Amino acid sequence: MNKYAPLAVLFLLTACNQPQKVTTDDATADTVATTTSNTTTAAEKSEDTNTGFSKEDLDIPKEKEESFVVEESSKDTYIPFCFSFKESKQQYKATCKDTAQFATLVKAPLNYIGIWSTCDVNEDGKTDYLIGVKGTDKECFEEDMRGEMVDRNRRGFILVINKGDHFETDIYNLNCFLSENEDGGVYYAPELTVGADGKKLNVEYSHGRYGLWNYTFNYANGNYELVKCFREENQGPVTETESQLDISSNTLKIKHLNGDWTTYGEDGPSDSDYTSNTYKVKQLRKVLITDITTLF
Repeated sequence: MNKYAPLAVLFLLTACNQPQKVTTDDATADTVATTTSNTTTAAEKSEDTNTGFSKEDLDIPKEKEESFVVEESSKDTYIPFCFSFKESKQQYKATCKDTAQFATLVKAPLNYIGIWSTCDVNEDGKTDYLIGVKGTDKECFEEDMRGEMVDRNRRGFILVINKGDHFETDIYNLNCFLSENEDGGVYYAPELTVGADGKKLNVEYSHGRYGLWNYTFNYANGNYELVKCFREENQGPVTETESQLDISSNTLKIKHLNGDWTTYGEDGPSDSDYTSNTYKVKQLRKVLITDITTLF
């Protein structure tokens, strides 16, 4: 099993009405089970506050409950999304005259990676920029499984707004993304892609034959708010599980393969070999990208 496959976004919840099941088939509930990880190199652990998104938030039939995997350190059972969270600090502001000076917007001790994406978040017809940054903490250089020293400083972003005659920083999170040198087990490290299009921000980790997980944010009221999460777990060319959480509609959709993936032959499984379920979940707490310590 891919060590990163169970990791994606662990939500803080607010109280609301009892959840209702929207649609259900004879699904195996263990497809929504997951565990959490302590891979938080360079994260501000002391400021994190994590609250579980548990089986009580889904209307799961009693006979299916024993299929959930309970994390040893918690009374809750998690569905497959998690993140670490903190209250936002005040955002600093900086300006520069042109794109060639973007490196001056980066607060030391950070490295300027470059322009990750262009967008127009405030829809004023001017090109805004999403720039990448990376930490420089020497304590985050660690020995990997091959005995080599690798840089595991986390990465982050700064959104830069085009004001016509100058550029200025808008929002940022300087260390919310994993480094490019995480331990991928027997496989390479997950590959990060960050892209902005209009008001949308998409963050994706791809782990090749083991699948991918991504998060969609929407720019509103001067911040990026999480609106959707998706996770795909694969075994080689075969998709075993797809999970999608839509925060705007408070629904969780889970599609999983019936049986062992090795039994489907060269052509692989067809759509009829999967079972899909849609669950109504409790109203989720608003999650802003500036509040996230680690998104993985």
